[in-house]
Amino acid sequence: MQDNQLMRQFKQAINQDDPDLLLACLTLAQGIAQPELDLVGTAARFNLLAEAAAARIDRQLGDVDQMQELCEFLFVDQGFQGEKEDYYDPLNSFLPILLDRKRGIPIALSALLLIIAEKLKIPAYGVGLPGHFIVGVNGPANAYHFDPFHGGRPVTFRECARMVEESTGYQGPFEPQWLQPVSTVAIITRMLENLRQIYLARREWGNSLRVIQHLRVVVPDRVDLWRDEAIAALQENDLSRAFYCLEQYLTLAPHATDATILRDKMVARLDEWVRLN
Repeated sequence: MQDNQLMRQFKQAINQDDPDLLLACLTLAQGIAQPELDLVGTAARFNLLAEAAAARIDRQLGDVDQMQELCEFLFVDQGFQGEKEDYYDPLNSFLPILLDRKRGIPIALSALLLIIAEKLKIPAYGVGLPGHFIVGVNGPANAYHFDPFHGGRPVTFRECARMVEESTGYQGPFEPQWLQPVSTVAIITRMLENLRQIYLARREWGNSLRVIQHLRVVVPDRVDLWRDEAIAALQENDLSRAFYCLEQYLTLAPHATDATILRDKMVARLDEWVRLN
């Protein structure tokens, strides 16, 4: 399937008033890492997983207790777990691969939990802590939080603060707004941002370009993405695209401190291309 068609499918999935998290995750994976992914067949696998969960859970319980049982089903019975040995493997971010390997990073495991919870009508929501991602459910009096990366265990306010400190080094006061629900678009944005950082660090320029293109769909006002796309395109020897992206970046950020460096890199690569051709 052509890249343009894959991008159109992702745009259609994300540009909804209330985007479907499963479809957004599947079209993201298809557009970046799995172009031959069978969307219908993969979605059916999630439906089967939800049906198995429904048979395991006591539906007469309250939302919090149902979520506890769902976590036990996914992270004990089914064996989904956090990937600790190769945390920065980009494949840990893609839900179809998570279904097969049963290992992933916090946001991917949280997305899995949210998708199955939604199919079971459990009103769960994502919580984007700095450096970590968990899932919340509102109880009769308080919100309860579960950590999919660590077996779906319940976590307290204090434990959330400790996780933030451990993952980021932050030692200031815990901000209560960090526990607020985040939208589907915010979840997809964070997934893509993780992938952008990983692929750029690994110097996988083609994958970097695909991720950046997807990011510009969900956060079109981010000026720095034009810079990153220019750099990745330059490394892929796509000079016309690199110069176009650089022009966009310098138009939107004319006083950027890295403008001169970027121009020099572009000119040097163009000179090299002229000599070789």
